[in-house]
Parts: sequence; C-alpha cells; structure tokens
Amino acid sequence: MPYVPQPLALAIATRDYARLVDAGSFDSARPSALRPLWEAMGPAIWHWQYALRLTGQTAWRARPDADERRERTLVHLTMTRDVDTWERAMRRLDAIAARARALGDPIPDPLAIPREVREAIDARQAAALERVARRQGREGGTDGPTLVPVEVRPFPPPPGPAGSVDP
Repeated sequence: MPYVPQPLALAIATRDYARLVDAGSFDSARPSALRPLWEAMGPAIWHWQYALRLTGQTAWRARPDADERRERTLVHLTMTRDVDTWERAMRRLDAIAARARALGDPIPDPLAIPREVREAIDARQAAALERVARRQGREGGTDGPTLVPVEVRPFPPPPGPAGSVDP
C-alpha cells in the first residue's frame, strides 16, 4: 500500500508557521514547505496570519490540546472582530505594493479580507463620511482652504547659493 501523507493538524501548522515568522525565514521558505501549512490552516486563517505579519504582530497559534473545530471557531471570531488589524494591514500592503511598483519589484500577494470585516470597514467609512458632512453643516458649509493643484502652486527656490539672490 502506498504512503499517503496525512494533513497537518491545525496546532502543528500554526506552530510551524509561527516559527518561520519568528525566525525571519518565512519569506525565503520554499513553496513546498508552506503548502502543507496553508492546507492545514485554510485560506481564511492563512490570510489572518498574513495580516498579523504585515502589522508586525505575533502569529496566531492554535492550542495543541484543544479541539480543532473549536479553535477554528474562536480564531474566526477573533479575526472578524479585529477590524483595526485588517485596516492597518491593508494600508501597510498598499505602501509595500506602491514601493514595489516604483522600484520594479514583484508586487506582494493580495490580502483576502473576510466578508464580515469588509462590511465593518465599509460601515466605518460611511460613518466617518457622515460625521464629516454633519461637521461641515454645523460650521456653515465651509469646506476648508481652497486646494491648489500642484502644477499651479509656485515652489520656493531651493536652499543654498543657487536659490539666493544677491542685490
């Protein structure tokens, strides 16, 4: 009978993932070494781990003595409630991608955000826009200073001898 490898347990996969991240060797790990971890965690937990990594937080580890279904439920609740981490991860990923584009480097993998989190982010943005609109209404509708496009705005002369004018 041929040997059929068994999938990793969630606790082992998250432990091995955390060890790679802690050692700073995640980015240099071979895809063949990461695939079993991805398969054991599944896409939702994998992207949660990615968000944690982007924000410099400690990787999540499942408890080795706990029921795996319970751990998956608990991490799902945790990841869908931590909207701040997802927002910070999105901003960090946008900055990394912009830098990669500017330097001609490969663009990093996208971040898959759970539907519940996306809805919470959209609700936060709508509430922020509503607060701005109410504030503008209380302040007499002023929109603040008039913005001048960069092309029209005069730039000051550079500092130093080239920018100084002698009478």
